Amino acid sequence: MIAPFEFTKSGLEIKKIVRELYDVNLDGYHELYLERRLAYYFQKHGIDKASMIRDIIINKPKIAQELQKELQITYTRLFREPAFFRQVVKLIKTIQQKKGSVRIWHTGCSNGSEAYSLAILLKESNLLGKCTIYATDINEKALSDAKKGVLSLKDVQNTLNDYHEAGGVQHLSEYFTYTRESSILKSSILNQIQFAKHELGHDHPFNEFDIIICRNMLIYYQNFHQQKLVDAMLNSLINGGYIGLSNCESLIGIAETKLKLVDSGQNIYQYFAHN
Repeated sequence: MIAPFEFTKSGLEIKKIVRELYDVNLDGYHELYLERRLAYYFQKHGIDKASMIRDIIINKPKIAQELQKELQITYTRLFREPAFFRQVVKLIKTIQQKKGSVRIWHTGCSNGSEAYSLAILLKESNLLGKCTIYATDINEKALSDAKKGVLSLKDVQNTLNDYHEAGGVQHLSEYFTYTRESSILKSSILNQIQFAKHELGHDHPFNEFDIIICRNMLIYYQNFHQQKLVDAMLNSLINGGYIGLSNCESLIGIAETKLKLVDSGQNIYQYFAHN
């Protein structure tokens, strides 16, 4: 097993090598997170000596892409943090009453579970047809899964309480068809979400949105990269638009002159471009 002090040194070397050889930049991640995920990757592949890592990276060009995928966390679930969804639906309703339509962006959508969740709740609130929902991710495998609308039976069965806590009033099973092992989101919901590959902070600003939902992404990055990601989101928001984070994240200290915390319980911020 690679000792922690060895891996700290190796992690710095890994970042340097993959950047110079393969033009892959791993600099933005928190050091402890980077070390933990890379250690897991190498140990999973039977590499237990730090001295082996350099030669493997140099002689295996595909490893840079594999390491990037290892760092892309894809864990999510339906109606994660139900109170957040309850508040966002209320906010969307208010915006819709003022503007007539609402543009929403889920960035870092992973397998689509949280975008599905919002679409279901908007359907129940008679708002779905008045909203445009984009969902993006850098991970092509996750996006491919998201476009199919397929979840395990367990994924849906284990979220019934969260669905009702989020404001759901129907039977969640009404939104899925079922096979022996899978739950498949009905096309009437799935087709209302537009999925696309997009790397926040690297690709061009993505349209102009009323609400951007970016949850459980910023926590994996260092402060300087968090700033880059937030700037990218602000460039994609209308003046007066909103950013929603998870309950373990914060934008305090980032673009404070342009952001106002409007819901401390659910980490929802409003953007004012001209402050």
